[in-house]
Amino acid sequence: MNTGRNAFLSITKLIAACFVVCIHCSFPGQIGSAINCIARFAVPFFFITSGYYAFNSDTKKLMGRLKKAFVLLTITDTIYFFWECYSRYAVAHENVISYISSLLSLENIARVIFAEKSLFSSHIWYLIAIVKLYVFILIYLTVSKRVNEGKSTYSTLYFIGICTYLLHIAFSLYVQIAHLEVDYIIYRNSLFFGIPMFALGIFLHEYKSQIVQIIEDYQLTSPKLWIIIFFGVILSLIQWFGIGKVEMPLGMLIVAITLFILIQTQFNCNNMSKNLQVLLLLLEKTSIFVYIFHVLIKQIIVTYSDLIPLCRTLYSNKFLFPLITICISVFIGMIIANTQFLINKARKKGG
Repeated sequence: MNTGRNAFLSITKLIAACFVVCIHCSFPGQIGSAINCIARFAVPFFFITSGYYAFNSDTKKLMGRLKKAFVLLTITDTIYFFWECYSRYAVAHENVISYISSLLSLENIARVIFAEKSLFSSHIWYLIAIVKLYVFILIYLTVSKRVNEGKSTYSTLYFIGICTYLLHIAFSLYVQIAHLEVDYIIYRNSLFFGIPMFALGIFLHEYKSQIVQIIEDYQLTSPKLWIIIFFGVILSLIQWFGIGKVEMPLGMLIVAITLFILIQTQFNCNNMSKNLQVLLLLLEKTSIFVYIFHVLIKQIIVTYSDLIPLCRTLYSNKFLFPLITICISVFIGMIIANTQFLINKARKKGG
């Protein structure tokens, strides 16, 4: 498996981010529902990727990633906070001061910290979870080194990940079969979902040579891995349409794991030109901005659908609406990623 950044991984992360848009801005009918189901591979794929590159990282590097994730979370929350204030004042004609004062409660703070339920947009839970995961792994490695005389081991982490994921499966299936009205944040959070996927990414990195050997021994070529991915998709669709919709179909975990292994083992990214490396880096940066801004773009179009003819046209066409949301999100994401790259480049030259 590749240990460095993989070109195809960057492209896949952007595609995965576009699939996330299809969860929050769905296509109509059964096709839209099927796409919604398939799109569920994206979040576990993101967690696995983060875990994979966290393996054997020193404290300084993990602290750097924690800082970046926290800054990104703070900026995202700030953007959606101001949009919420504007929407309530200019559109709904509500008292913004009363709204702001209602946010400052222990209950809301607890919901953000423990349930990862953002006060402004539900999709921000992922950023909160990533911050908590980096805090968790830093604490885990510190304790592990003290217990194991300066050496960090991941066996306990794998045990925790297996236990919490089994609880996630048991609870989500029980809720689905019993048709209970339960907030999914109870079982889809950093504890029951983030830690297992993050630990899985670390596992894939630690045992990458053994995994490569298994792939070679059983001749698991790209077509065979794609068949496994297809099987995961079919399994998820059967669960989705047969038993009922669930936050994370079991087959999507198969898709996320197999897709990650496929990218890391079957695609050779050596001898890339410098320009191509820069482009792929921008695509990877774009993916996180697509994730952050797509809900805002959707809300702007919906909010002004009664006032602006173009927004009305976009919103009324249920097939065009998700596509336009994706396109605008990618366009804005690429502008921000490119601007960020140019600023960093200018700083390096200045330094």
